[in-house]
Amino acid sequence: MQGRDAKICVLVAHDPTLDPRVGWVHSTLVQFADVETFNVNPGASFESRSLLRECGKLFSTIGASSSAALLAWISVGLLIEALPILTWSTVAVVGKPIAMLGGETGERFFSYLRSIKDRSRLRPARLAIFGSRVRGSLAAAVFSRRVIVPSGFGRVYCHDFETLWAALAVFRRDPSVIIFDGHEFYSYADVDSRFWEIGFWLVLEKALTSHVRDKITVSPTLAAVMSEGLGGKWKTVCNAIPQQDGIEQKIAPPANPTRFVYLGRYAPGRGLEKLVDAFLDPLVSGARLSIRAPESPGLERLRKRIRLADPEAKKIEFLASVPEDRLVESLRDFEVGVIPYLPIGPNNTHCCPNKLSQYLGAGLAVICDDLHFVAAFLEKFECGQSYSSHTTLVHAILEMRVGNKLTLFRAHARETFHNTFNWEEQSKALEEILLESRI
Repeated sequence: MQGRDAKICVLVAHDPTLDPRVGWVHSTLVQFADVETFNVNPGASFESRSLLRECGKLFSTIGASSSAALLAWISVGLLIEALPILTWSTVAVVGKPIAMLGGETGERFFSYLRSIKDRSRLRPARLAIFGSRVRGSLAAAVFSRRVIVPSGFGRVYCHDFETLWAALAVFRRDPSVIIFDGHEFYSYADVDSRFWEIGFWLVLEKALTSHVRDKITVSPTLAAVMSEGLGGKWKTVCNAIPQQDGIEQKIAPPANPTRFVYLGRYAPGRGLEKLVDAFLDPLVSGARLSIRAPESPGLERLRKRIRLADPEAKKIEFLASVPEDRLVESLRDFEVGVIPYLPIGPNNTHCCPNKLSQYLGAGLAVICDDLHFVAAFLEKFECGQSYSSHTTLVHAILEMRVGNKLTLFRAHARETFHNTFNWEEQSKALEEILLESRI
């Protein structure tokens, strides 16, 4: 292993304090070398000329065939998303005068034309989101070229796909230089993406990760999916809090009501609607759900939905969000943690959310939807159970009220956290990569 003069350059695409994994990784990297972290999200746009130059350099990096595939997917996207708008414009020019002269039938026809227009308004939104993601990655690369001096760094550690583009823009394309930590399968990151967007990002993600030897993701099942979809060998470093962040609390017989908690934020695909519907089911009694999440429009819609069925908040309550370093402590006095993500797309289905280790670190039993890694984990270590439907979720809630079962799950959860599922244990795979790389 080289001396500490061979620094590690860490790239993130957001405020590093927003993702605890960045801090956990940093605690491991500093054992091997000095570390300097760069937020490559410039927070401002660049002139089109710079972005176009960066685009040309990207095409040079990924080669002619991948570049042609990217352009083909963009063409497909433009055609599909713009076609309804063009159709409306054409029909409106010709059809509106005819409709207005056609009496009642004409009015109905014109109403139909307006419905086409209303539906077509959604189309440009996908193009705008796609364009924003592309511009963001290009801007990160331009920004990185201007602020990062590559000399003096022995390795580069990239958090998330947006930073890989930037790393390849600054550092040489030696596969041994870059460690890529893919927190998710980026091509499927947006659950609302259309097929052409996924096709575009798959081509780009596969092309760029081919320049990296050491590739990491957050669960073994997601690693298998990414190995198949992107090629290469993907290793696993699970999300897990350090042992010192766990808390000790007495494991007592279930309270009445048994206290369940969801820790996280509201987002599409998180499954909170399915979760609250189960708690509001007339069959469920003796159980209370607390939702601790940052305020958002989606959360407010959920709150209004619950008020109609549970106006006195007897079954479900909302708690204020707390800072990241107080999340585990906020779990004190709860008994069951919930991971309700819907098994849609590879990132949800194969997730390893931070809240899994946070729940275990607080000595909570866990229930989850049919998520491949988490469900298998809970079964293996006997610290919780999974569900797949409204009926099985209601059953799981009622099961957690059984004293001996819940007490046993909680004891196993605490044991699993201390012995296996903490950062000190999970980061050993990263330590092996660093040792093999001879920083």
